[in-house]
Amino acid sequence: MIAGSIDQFLAAASPGDAVTTEALVIRNALRRSGPAEVYAEHVHTDLLGDVLPVHSSTPEAAGLDIYHASIGCPAVVARLAESHAPIVVRYHNITPAEFFRPDHAEFADLLDLGRDELRALAPRAALGLGDSRFNTDELIGWGYTNGQVSPLVVDLEQLVGIEPDPDTENHLQVMYDDDFVVLVVGQVLPHKRVDLAVQALDMIATHHNPGVRAIIAGGSPLADYPQAIHRFIIQLGLHTVWATGWVADRQLAAFFRRADVLLLTSQHEGFSVPILEAMAHGVPVVASNHGAIADTAGDAALILDRVATAADFAEGVLEVLGSRHLRDTMIERGQRRAAELSMDRTLPEFFRHIAALAPRALT
Repeated sequence: MIAGSIDQFLAAASPGDAVTTEALVIRNALRRSGPAEVYAEHVHTDLLGDVLPVHSSTPEAAGLDIYHASIGCPAVVARLAESHAPIVVRYHNITPAEFFRPDHAEFADLLDLGRDELRALAPRAALGLGDSRFNTDELIGWGYTNGQVSPLVVDLEQLVGIEPDPDTENHLQVMYDDDFVVLVVGQVLPHKRVDLAVQALDMIATHHNPGVRAIIAGGSPLADYPQAIHRFIIQLGLHTVWATGWVADRQLAAFFRRADVLLLTSQHEGFSVPILEAMAHGVPVVASNHGAIADTAGDAALILDRVATAADFAEGVLEVLGSRHLRDTMIERGQRRAAELSMDRTLPEFFRHIAALAPRALT
C-alpha cells in the first residue's frame, strides 16, 4: 500500500471550475485513508491554503502523482519530470489551438504546448485516464497504450441542492413570467460558438415566437470575444437575450430551475458538464455532435449534425418547446443519464482505475 501522499496537479485552480472541483472531491475522499494534496501553478485567492502552489510540492517515491491536464503548464510538467512516484495523466481535453488563432496567439501557443507536453509524458505515465471516450482516444493516439475511460466526477446533488439566489429568482419571475426560457451555459469562448446561439435566438424571436426568452450565462478569460457577442446582440436588437457574464452558483441554480431548454452550440467539448447539470435539473438539452457531447448525453438529448446551422439550432429548440410529450421524454431520460454519471458512481470508478497504483484509494 502507498505510504506517501497521493497528490494532484493542475495548471490553475479556481472556484466553480469543473477540473478543480473534481480534484478537490478526490482529495477529500483520499484523505480518509492517508495524506493527499492538490497543487496548482495559478491559485485563485479564494482557494489559497486549500490548494497549494506547485513549487511547494516535494517529490517522493512512496506516493502517486495525478496530473489533471487541460492546457500547457511547464511548471507542473517540470515538477512531474522530477517525480520518483508513478504518474497518472487525467485528461480533460485541450481545445485545438486553431479556434484561437490569430486573435489570441499567446493562448493558442499554450494549447499547442499542452498537447506537446502530453505526448512527451506518455512514456513516463503509468496510466492515462480520459474523462470521456473522446478524450481517451486522443491519449491513445499520443502513445498512452494504457489509456482508459473514467467519467468526470461531478457533484450533481450539490448543485441541485443549492438554494437559488432570491433576487435572481424574483427577477426571472417578474421579467419572464410564463415565457419559455432558453439557457446557454459555459465559458464564452470562440469554440463555444455563442454567436450561433445568438443567431438561432434571433431567428426564433423574429420569425417564430417573440415570447421565447434567453439567458447566456458564463464568463471568459478573454475580454474581446464576450464584447463581440454583446455587440452582436445589440446589432440585432435582440431584447429577448440576457447575457449575464460570470454568475455565482446560486444564480446559476436559479437559471436552471427556470429554464425550459439548454442550448449548446459548442464545436468542441471534451465532456460538457452543463449537459449533466441541465439533465439533473430536468432541463432538456439541444446540442450538436461535436467531441464528447453525444457520449456525455447518451440517449437523453436532441443531438444535431456536426454541420448544424443557426437555423437548425432554432428548429431544434422550437421542436422541444413545441411538444410537451417530447420534453417529458427528454426530462425522464436526462434524469436517468444524470444518475448514471452521479458522483456516487463516478468517484468509486475513478478509484478502481488507480487501485493498482494506489490500493488505499479503495479503502
